[in-house]
This record gives sequence, C-alpha cells and structure tokens, in this order.
Amino acid sequence: MEHQMRLFTKSAFKIALECPAQLYYYHEPREYANQNEQDEFLQALAEGGFQVGELAKIYCGVEEECDLSDMRGYDQPAARTRELLQRDRVTIAEAAFRFGNLFIRADVIRKDGDRIDLIEVKAKSWFPEDAFLKNGRDGVAVPGGIRMYVYDVAFQRYVLENALREMGVDATIHAYLMLADKSKVADVAGINQSFKIRKDADRTRVELMPAASGLKDHEHVLTEFDVDEVCRRIIGGETAERQQLMGGQDFVDFVTEKAKWY
Repeated sequence: MEHQMRLFTKSAFKIALECPAQLYYYHEPREYANQNEQDEFLQALAEGGFQVGELAKIYCGVEEECDLSDMRGYDQPAARTRELLQRDRVTIAEAAFRFGNLFIRADVIRKDGDRIDLIEVKAKSWFPEDAFLKNGRDGVAVPGGIRMYVYDVAFQRYVLENALREMGVDATIHAYLMLADKSKVADVAGINQSFKIRKDADRTRVELMPAASGLKDHEHVLTEFDVDEVCRRIIGGETAERQQLMGGQDFVDFVTEKAKWY
C-alpha cells in the first residue's frame, strides 16, 4: 500500500546532509521527538514561507487547475503532473516526480516547448550581485549561508532530469532559486496582509485576500536567481564542501547510498 512506502524526499535529503542518523527518526516521532515542530519561532518562519510560496505562484502565473498543493501521497500528484506536462506550455505548482526511490514536489515547474524551468521558492533575501559559488582554500564552494538552499535545488534537479528521461520527455532543464530581492522596493504596502494563514485540524494553509490577485502587476519583490550551473557542479562532485557535507562522497553516490539506507 502507498502509505507503507518510504521514498527519499528533499526533506529526507536535507536531514541526511545535516545528520544521517536523524533519518531513522524522521518518521518515528514516538521514539524521538522533532522539537522543531514545537518551536513557535520556527513555526512563524514556516508560515512566512507559505506566504512567500503563494506570492511566487502569483508572479509565475500558476492557474488553479495547475496547482497540485492539495494532492497528497505520491501516485496522484505524479499522475497529474505527467498529464499536465503533455501541454506545450504550462506552469505547475507542487509538481511531483519520482525516480526510483527518490521523490520530489517542486515548488514551480514551468514548461515552454522543450524547456523546463525548475523554480524553488525560499523565504530568504538575496542581493543580485552576491555569488552562489566562491573560491576558497580547497577550491570552489557554495557559501554556507545559501548552501542548503542550493543543495535542495540540486537534489530536485537530479530527480527531475532522471524522471523526465524515464518518462520519455526530451527537455532542457534550467534551475532557479526564487528569493526576496534586496535590490527591489515594494510599491504595495503590507503585501503579507494579502495572504492570511489559516490552521485546520491537520494542516496550515494560506487564504488569498482580494488584493492578492493584483500583485502580479506591481513590482516583483521575488526574483528568480539562476543556479543551474551551480547545481550541475554539485551533482558532478566539483564543489569543495562535499567533504564536509557528504564525507567526501560524490553527490550521486551519497544520494543513492542514503536513499537505500533510509
């Protein structure tokens, strides 16, 4: 049954980078409680992330029928994603892809002909002139302040590329991080008030206020930063921090080993 499956998601990948031992407890809250789930400050940050995610959907022009956020599990969102990708042009929120025992839900997938943009949205601010790669003593590396975000995208890019290949989709992939642009000045006051946080019994959701629909016509305070080359270098094992994060293993070997162990 589907609920018995344990696929290696981007959340599990992030935990593997931080502390592989925590993977065992990821789905065992009765044995080892995740204190982050009880931390009110972290919950507030997460709610801010929900709001930024909804704003990104507006900027990217995601239509309601292409927003798969309410689809749970693995099979249903993956099947709907395959269906939508039959279109020549489409923008999908929370698209689902599986490659072997790896599984992702991409924040935004934008298809235009044979080009597919992978857009990961984060509630983090960034200057356009800041670099995603810097030269260090041991070689080129992803700066610590942005590292986990870029590795998140790299994992998704790896899964997406291989999933599309298995689906027989011939496409050129480009990876982006959509972040709050520090060089932009909002021309609308209180943007966050357009996105109200609602908490149901088992989930947190965002309710759009009437003013939200018009935000696309104003200054876009989120920018898509191109991280495709950085992701390629991470996947190719060309960045110096792999010794620290992955014990010197190449990216593909690390993902394959931890996914099997998980």
